[in-house]
Amino acid sequence: WLHARLRTLATAAADARQRGERPRKLVVFAHHERVMDLLEKTIGERLAGAATPASGGGDGESAPWHGVRIDGSHSGVAKNALLDAFRDNDSCLAALLSIKACGTGVDGLQHTADHAVFVELPETYALAHQAAARLHRSGQTQRVLLTWLLACGPPRRGRLLAGADAGDSGGDEASALLRECSSADA
Repeated sequence: WLHARLRTLATAAADARQRGERPRKLVVFAHHERVMDLLEKTIGERLAGAATPASGGGDGESAPWHGVRIDGSHSGVAKNALLDAFRDNDSCLAALLSIKACGTGVDGLQHTADHAVFVELPETYALAHQAAARLHRSGQTQRVLLTWLLACGPPRRGRLLAGADAGDSGGDEASALLRECSSADA
């Protein structure tokens, strides 16, 4: 799902750039560091691989599409610089945000993004509500879409490995990630 959404995002951004408009952007919320590591890799690869047209005016950029990541390891100054890059750079289409590090005290996302994806459920409803409120607040001119990626039933190793070849190291990585996240939440 995320691969298709990133492809659609890049296509819409290219269309907006050709019309001389600013693109709408995507915010992805996650919690666990390893999950964020894998998401950062996926977002970076998919956006960098998407076709980038020559700029049709506006910001003069023809750089590849990219995203930013903000988690608890960033200082306040670094966090603000990354948020500014997300808001102001039209080639920066996605922000991967830690639910705890960016769920409160962040303003301005409502001016550039109207879609938030929650890849992991936060510990409490209040954290989810606060994170969603980063987009759904005064100044938002679009309808806000919140997407929750959920799996049915208890976590099972087989679900993560579906489609992975026996010799594929990605299956081992997914299995290790599942164990790590499960133990962190215990």
